[in-house]
Amino acid sequence: MTSQQTAPQPFPHQNESGNRQAKYSGKPNRTEPRPAGDSRKRTGNRGEEIAATYLEQQGVQIIARNWRKASGELDIIAADGSTLVFVEVRTRSSRAYGNGEDSVDRRKQRQVRKMAALYLGEVGSSLRCYRFDVIIVDLTGPDKSFRDIRHYQNAF
Repeated sequence: MTSQQTAPQPFPHQNESGNRQAKYSGKPNRTEPRPAGDSRKRTGNRGEEIAATYLEQQGVQIIARNWRKASGELDIIAADGSTLVFVEVRTRSSRAYGNGEDSVDRRKQRQVRKMAALYLGEVGSSLRCYRFDVIIVDLTGPDKSFRDIRHYQNAF
C-alpha cells in the first residue's frame, strides 16, 4: 500500500483557533440496530486494517484496536514516540453520504474524547502527551478498491 498523503495537514473545517466547525453531513438518523455481518462493518474493519498498517509503516506502535466499553469504542490507540494517539478511522466506499472528514462532527469528537478519558482512567499510560488523529480511508476505486488515505494529526 502506498500513501498519497505524505505530510500531516490541518483537519478541514477548523477555524483559526483550531476548533472544527460543525457541518451537516446529510446522513439520516438511524434508530434500529444494523444486522450482524453488515457490509458497513466489513468495510469499516477493512479500513481500520489499512489504517493500522499505514501507521505501522510510519513508525507508530499500535497499542490496541477496537477498545470497547458500553458507551463506545476507540478504533486505534497507538504510541507515536512519547505521544499517546487516539485514532478515529473513517472508511468510505462511496461518496453517497459525503466525505469521511465531515462525519467526524462535534458529537463524534466528544464521544472519542470521552472514550479516551475512560481508557486513561482504566488502563492508564506512561506517556504524558496525547493527541487525537483522524484517518480517512478511501475505498472508492474500481470494485471498492483502495484509492487513498488521509491522515490528520492532532485533528481535534
